[in-house]
Amino acid sequence: MGCHLEWVGIYKWWCSMSNSEHASWIQAAGTLLAIGVAIYIPNSHKRRDYLERTELNKKIVMSAAANLATALQYETVITDFLPRGDGVIGHDFTTNQAYAVMKLRAETLQALNMSLDKSHYFDIRLCEKIVNLSLEAAAYERILEDIRLRPSSSNPDRFLQLTYTSREKLSSKFCEVIRMLEEYLPNPA
Repeated sequence: MGCHLEWVGIYKWWCSMSNSEHASWIQAAGTLLAIGVAIYIPNSHKRRDYLERTELNKKIVMSAAANLATALQYETVITDFLPRGDGVIGHDFTTNQAYAVMKLRAETLQALNMSLDKSHYFDIRLCEKIVNLSLEAAAYERILEDIRLRPSSSNPDRFLQLTYTSREKLSSKFCEVIRMLEEYLPNPA
């Protein structure tokens, strides 16, 4: 019974007050409650917005990583099956056809550009690799075009000889980036 005696004291104290004092205390409690709600609601909205942005950023990163990894994997497969300019093409090729085969696909360049735009979402090492890969891909495309325009490479086999090593080096860099992208890809269930 002793534990309830403090309630008796609060009850007596409350009953000893006038109506205006009651109103003052109720107003004070209401003010404190309003301040608490005023602090809680914006913070809960900020937290929800932060979580939504984080989830959206995660999806953006996963999408860019998956898109780039797929495009680069496709290019590495193409490289594995490219004629090496060893005189054994297997069928008639023109230099323009050889050029078209050696060029990076537009989808790959687009995926690389999209990843470049989103590279700030990746860690710094991968960001640097994507920037460097983008520059190397542009240089590779320029080298192909320059070699194609040379009179000495009018023979498709000669064109392939001159360009295959550059493509192979670029393909190995694709593989490095693909390995680095794996941590950003969704885990298969």
